[in-house]
Amino acid sequence: MSTTEPRKDILNTSDSHSTLGHYVTDDEISLLELWDGLVARWKFILSIVSLGTVISIIGAILYISQEPEYNVVLHLLPPKHQDIESLYLPTVITTSPTETTPWTPKAPNVIDISVGHVFAEFHTNLVSAPLQSKFLSESSVPLNFNVGLDSNNLYVSSNWHDPDRAKQWAIDYVEFIAQYTIAQILTNLQNSIDSRIRVIQHSLDFLHIVANKQKKTLIIQLQEALNIAKRLNVVDPIVESPLPPDSVPLYYIGSKAIQAQLDAYMQSTSLQLDNHDAVALSTQLKQLQEIDVRTDGDGIRVVEIVKEATVSKKPLQLTTTKIVTIGILMSCLGAIFLVFCVFFIHRQRLLMKDRHSE
Repeated sequence: MSTTEPRKDILNTSDSHSTLGHYVTDDEISLLELWDGLVARWKFILSIVSLGTVISIIGAILYISQEPEYNVVLHLLPPKHQDIESLYLPTVITTSPTETTPWTPKAPNVIDISVGHVFAEFHTNLVSAPLQSKFLSESSVPLNFNVGLDSNNLYVSSNWHDPDRAKQWAIDYVEFIAQYTIAQILTNLQNSIDSRIRVIQHSLDFLHIVANKQKKTLIIQLQEALNIAKRLNVVDPIVESPLPPDSVPLYYIGSKAIQAQLDAYMQSTSLQLDNHDAVALSTQLKQLQEIDVRTDGDGIRVVEIVKEATVSKKPLQLTTTKIVTIGILMSCLGAIFLVFCVFFIHRQRLLMKDRHSE
């Protein structure tokens, strides 16, 4: 009777696959087996850890030796009253809408320029991402600007290796936004003035149309009264009349007086505006038409830059010890994981080869 010898396990495991009393199948790896696999490849692990350590040391040296970075903060202040004096307009134009006629809208307000209004417009443009992108693109500046408030003081900050260049770039950016803000305020101011001019001009044109119609109506009335006076031979005014004053016919004043009034109206080129605000509207229209804010902004300042900028050296976030320690730990974990993968693949191949040989 023949006996069958037990099959030798290529991975040096018995058929029972028992390790410390625990049953282990071919698809499982015991901790002792895994440990033996790691120990057998200690040279491979040591080489990976050594390589990682060398790379970490080189990286630490490069990080420590890099050029230091500085934080530059440029402080900004609102303009003074004399800086925007040329933008001030008469109070009568900016206080409240001007009454025109019952049939036309009120003349709208003109923007009331003040230090607060100008600085608020500048702040809005300063934090605008599209405007900053436009400046960076046109100036080829390789950094971004941060805008914030510190104790109600506006500031612009940036980080760069050369603090002097960073400061100059920040000043250039502030000047760019300031010029843009001035042009914007001038355009808006002129548009509001033009809008007020259009409404007042429309109101006066309407009053002239009404006055012209009234003049034509009065001329027709005088012509009719003149014909009646001539037919009745009423040359001089009729002083006594039994009719009440408001019912006396126009021809009672006589053909001479009627002809004189008619000639005066026919020869006159001006119109009598009955509206009591017509004179005030005409005066204000003349004032508005004399205002011209379409200038290049010379002499206007919307921000004051503090001469001394705050410059501080940014500390390094990592030290040489941290970089090397992290590198060694990452190398150890990577080496162990890589050895485990190699060991597992090698073990599976041996198992498959053993099964095919049966």
